Order: sequence, then structure tokens, then C-alpha cells
Amino acid sequence: MSATTKVGPRDGRLKSKGCLACIRQKVKCDENKPHCLRCQRGHRVCPGYRDQQRVVFRYENRPETPGIWDTSSRSPSPPLQPMSTDWLQVAIVHFFHNFVIPPDGLFPGFLELLPRLVGMNPDSSYFNRSVEAISMATLAKTKHMGSEYINMARTAYGLALQSLGSSLQQEKDSPSAAVLATVDILWRYDLIMGEDNLACRSPHTQGQLEFLKTRLSKEKSNDDDKWLNRSVRTGVVMQRIILHPNENAAAAEANLPVETSMLETPSSTLRERLLPWAASSGAQVSACLRKPLDVEPLMACLESLQGLRRALQEWENELPLEWRPTVIPNPQFHTNSSVYLPDCLIIFPNISVSSIWTSYYIAQLSVLKSIAAINSLDSMASISALDSLDVQSSLVAVADAICSTVPYMLGLINSSGEVIAEGDTRCAKAFFVTRSLYLAVQVSGLPDLQVQWMLDTLEFIGHERGVGQALIVKQDLAVRRELGILGLSHLS
Repeated sequence: MSATTKVGPRDGRLKSKGCLACIRQKVKCDENKPHCLRCQRGHRVCPGYRDQQRVVFRYENRPETPGIWDTSSRSPSPPLQPMSTDWLQVAIVHFFHNFVIPPDGLFPGFLELLPRLVGMNPDSSYFNRSVEAISMATLAKTKHMGSEYINMARTAYGLALQSLGSSLQQEKDSPSAAVLATVDILWRYDLIMGEDNLACRSPHTQGQLEFLKTRLSKEKSNDDDKWLNRSVRTGVVMQRIILHPNENAAAAEANLPVETSMLETPSSTLRERLLPWAASSGAQVSACLRKPLDVEPLMACLESLQGLRRALQEWENELPLEWRPTVIPNPQFHTNSSVYLPDCLIIFPNISVSSIWTSYYIAQLSVLKSIAAINSLDSMASISALDSLDVQSSLVAVADAICSTVPYMLGLINSSGEVIAEGDTRCAKAFFVTRSLYLAVQVSGLPDLQVQWMLDTLEFIGHERGVGQALIVKQDLAVRRELGILGLSHLS
């Protein structure tokens, strides 16, 4: 039966059983599941099939409570009704919808080639089990499903680990793209499940680094491999910036070869040059502060940090208009919280741009934090000629900017800044803002009400957006706040 035939009900069945993309384009679909091969060959994210989408979006479109700060009043979601399609396929479609962001022109994507890797590795049990694990975990967490569904995710995770361990005997010296992608997915699984808790980090972070180093030391890779290498490398760099690396770990990461993009864009400049610079600078400062005071290396660190601070500012100043956010001052909206509201709202053109700006804010906080740590030393403050108040006010300004992005990042406002019930609530945006909030909360000198608002927001993300690490992060920060060690005046 042709997919171009007029669609209409007959004998209680749909005329076309193809994926939604093929139906829209009126082309014949091969009906391969979970992902149409036609979409994969066209480098598109397959949106899945009509019956799968009906189940997934029935629950995604339920109204959200506009007030994101009163998490104590959150009522549990109604339980899912029995599904008319296979649970695993629904979970994979749901995960791709929430985390796979296709590129748009010069705007970068996020995990955009993951569906293609699934199609290219049908016989890779460890890779497919890892996709199943994170897909089931994402759906179970975002839809507040019962423990039996979480256990299904844990079972798939265990099978992925078991299969990966067996395969590494043959691939240890030359890990394939499927191996690196599997380790990266298992790390993200730990973030969703809340099992990468900062104090006891996911074991897959070291695997990412080791396999990436091995792959980058080999012969020239193809385009797909380069995408994967760059994606994982950016993730490794961001982890090091956020978690304040020790000297050895960061030094190893800083020496990773760089596979640069053929076309330079604001995204490639930030991710391939400025973020690694921030990671290595933070490592050098951390190393210096662990040793007896030596002015000369500290001044060298300070000079590098000042250069990076200027480079970051130049990056922002030279951004094309389409990469810039819209700023709405004095927003007029009401929420369940009357204790704190951002002074303005920051709204990005799309998710891709929001991820780039989130990374930019994190790099800024890392640089300013390192400068503040050096300048806090009595012997350095007298010779650095830096204004401590200027550094502190800059830290507060970046933290305020991050707070202003939260309503957009959580899909709670439209492009005009109005509160809406059904915005773009994809988990990828919540994942991005979790990392920036983790650093912003630690800026010293913020009002207590603002700090509590950020902690409440992290709790909301954990409960309503399914990012389990946000709850662990919130608990860690709350304890540190009670102990009076929350500020960022020194490197940890």
C-alpha cells in the first residue's frame, strides 16, 4: 500500500503505519523499529511511529504547575495507563525526543547522531542495552512511574555493563565508536538516576577519558567519529570545570588532542578553545594553591586567567545577532513564590543556543572563581592590582544571569516572557541548567532568598524534569550551606 495514498480509516486500521516523518513527507517508510532507516540515512532524528507518539505525548502534554518554586505542594502524577505499544520502544522515542537535538544550520545539535549510531550497531548488545537503560530511566523518572519500571532500567544497565566488560577484552586497545558512545550513555544514565553524586562520582567518567585518549591517538577518524569524539571531549571538559579538578586529572585532560571543526562557529570556538582553556587554568590554580606559596607561578596563572576573561568577553561581543538571547526587564508574572524573582528574563532563540550560553556562564564563573581565589591571598592582593569588589560583583552578575535563564530553560514561559502551562519541557534543557545552577548557588554574597530559590529550583528539576542528579546536588549544597562553606571564595 502506497504511503502517498489518501489516509482514511478502513476496517478500523490506519492506512499508513510508517514513521511520522515519512507520513508527513508522503514517502514510503521501511517501518524499521525503533527507528526508520530512511530517517537515519537522511541524518534526521526519527520521531517514531503514530502509536508510540500517542502514548508518549498523552502524558507529556499534561499541564505543569507554573510556580516552580513551591515544590512542597507538588502532587504526584496519575499512574500511567496500560500501554498499547511495547514499553521499550515508547521509552526510546521518549528519550530521543527529550535529549536528541538536531543541528539547525550553524547551530549545533546535542547527541544528534545517536539515532544513527543505533541503526549502525544493531548487533552491539552493550550499546543497545545502554540506550535501553537510559531510555527507560528517563521515561520512568519524568513520568513518576513505579519502582518496577526503575528496576527494568537497572536490569538493562547491568546487562550493558556485563556485555561491555566482555567486549573490552577485544576492544581495549582500539575502542570503537560504539564503546565510547556506550560509556558516555552510561554516565548520562547515572546523572538521570542520581547516582553520580559529585562526592562519589560515576565510574564511567574515567572510562570516557581513557577511551577518548586512546581513540584520539589513533589514525584520522571519519566525520561520525569526530562528532562523537568532540561531544565526549566537551562533556569531559565541562565535568572538570564544574567539579574543580585535582592537578593530575586536569593535566591529563588538558593534553588531549583536539579535533577541530572544519567550519569555525561561535559554538566551536567556545567548546574547542575557550572551555579547555578554562579547565586547564582552573587545574593550574588548584595545583598552585595546594603547594607552599610561590608568587611567580600564581602571577602566571593570573595572567592566563585575565587573558581568558578578555577572550570570553570578546566572544560575547562578536556574537552574531541570531546567537544572542532576548532580555525582558522587570518581568510581570506571578508564581507560587513571592520570596524571589529574577530582575529580568533571558530567552534564547533555541535549545542549541541555550546550551552554548550555559557553557559560557559556567566558564565565566570558573575564571572569576579562580581569580578570586588567587586575589584572596594577602601577598597576592597587594601586587595583583585587581579590584576584589569588581571580581565579586562580576560573580554575582553571572549568577543573576543564570537565574534569569531558569524559566525559559524549564519551559515555563513563552518567547514574550508570559507564564505558560505547556512549554518546551525537554530534559536536555533542565540538564544544562542544573550544571549552571550548581555553580551559581556557590557564589558568595548572594541574598539568602535567592540561594533558597535556586535550591528549590534544583529540587523541582529533580522531581518534575527527571534529572536525578539535581536532587543529589541540592542535598549536597544544602548541607554545605548549613555548615557555612557554600561560598566560592576559594577553590575546593
